[in-house]
Amino acid sequence: MKPTRQTGFTLVELILVMVVMGLLAGLALPSLTNRQSQDELTTRDELKATLRLARQVATSQGLAVCFMRTAAQWRLVYAAAGACNWAGTPVVAPGTQDVTAVGMAPDPVLFDLPAGVVLTGNNTIQFDSRGRLVPFAADANIRVGSSQAFIVSRETGFVY
Repeated sequence: MKPTRQTGFTLVELILVMVVMGLLAGLALPSLTNRQSQDELTTRDELKATLRLARQVATSQGLAVCFMRTAAQWRLVYAAAGACNWAGTPVVAPGTQDVTAVGMAPDPVLFDLPAGVVLTGNNTIQFDSRGRLVPFAADANIRVGSSQAFIVSRETGFVY
């Protein structure tokens, strides 16, 4: 009579697989739990770039440009009669086609905030044709979540 061979995994093999899975989970978990702070850093960088673009467009075109934000998004528009209006003419990012002129729906400079990211500080920042803030009374500041606030200088319009 021929002995039958049992098939299956040994206890050592099962323990080894569980150890490997634990190591992989330990490496992946920090990147999953740090998602909120990564979204805040990305939003902060995009926001700084948008404000720098607004200043650059205002000085290069000699027109007042407004940065405006809500709880969920922000956009750049040209100031009409010295006032900022959310429904104003949008500023088109350099190197992009003016999609609003050819009848397409998306706004070329409308940014949505990631879920859970909160902005505090100025809701509207207007740059005059010389790149300075309007009104010229004080610096503007914006904070993204719990990160350090960044400043827009009233005299120069620089974002730092």
